[in-house]
Amino acid sequence: MSSNETHKDLEQTLSSFSGEWSRAHRSADFLKSFEERLADEVAADSGQPARIVELPVASEPRRRPALLWLAAAAALLLIVLGSMTAHHQLSSPAGMVRYASAGLRESIGSEIRPGQSLAFAAGEQGYVTLDGERVNVFLHENSRLDIKAPDQVFLAAGEAWFAVEPNSGPFQIGTPSGRVEVLGTNFGVQLLESGMEVSVSDGRVRVTSKSEDFAVIERGTRAMVSDEGGRPVLSAAGQDATPQWAQALLADAQAYFAARYFPSGQPPRTDARE
Repeated sequence: MSSNETHKDLEQTLSSFSGEWSRAHRSADFLKSFEERLADEVAADSGQPARIVELPVASEPRRRPALLWLAAAAALLLIVLGSMTAHHQLSSPAGMVRYASAGLRESIGSEIRPGQSLAFAAGEQGYVTLDGERVNVFLHENSRLDIKAPDQVFLAAGEAWFAVEPNSGPFQIGTPSGRVEVLGTNFGVQLLESGMEVSVSDGRVRVTSKSEDFAVIERGTRAMVSDEGGRPVLSAAGQDATPQWAQALLADAQAYFAARYFPSGQPPRTDARE
């Protein structure tokens, strides 16, 4: 490397470190003496007259505004992430309409999103799945179901039958009389004039009244919950508490899809040896 190149590199190095040195040593006298000594070394190495490079003296850094800026940026990031999460939850489908009675066929296959309600008038019924198809909901006529989240609904009117895949996670049904928390089961919720009735045909559910009194009911058990609160009153419901209307609705749905996808009347047979 030539002496000119060496001299140029040393000058560039001196300039690049000027900011760091000025923050570390804020005494003008110290910086001046350091410049002179380093300039002498540059001249000695290069054989050329040295050129003094001025080192600016930096003022005391103001850390508080920087910390405030970082705090504001972090808060803004949390707000943005929170709004993105809320938007994602509201925009992501919670489920799908799988079947609806005559007159509502066009709704079959429609996505269900949080914030929407499913309403069925007299003579209308429907079957939907929620939360990745792990929750099956059969809605009776004169019923309304408000979708809060994939794993949370509110039965505002009527009657619904729920079939939840065992050990698949929590699922909660709110009603004007209280709430029902699923422990993996098949059960029904019917709103009455002064409360609600919960019947279990398989598994267990936790039923809680407005007063936060609760009971865990199992297969073949029925719980009556009053709008006034108090502990749920239990009674026998029979081994198969599935209502006739829910069984008929499932049969109608199966017949509908069989006719739609298998016009011959039955699905094609598959040889197990193939």
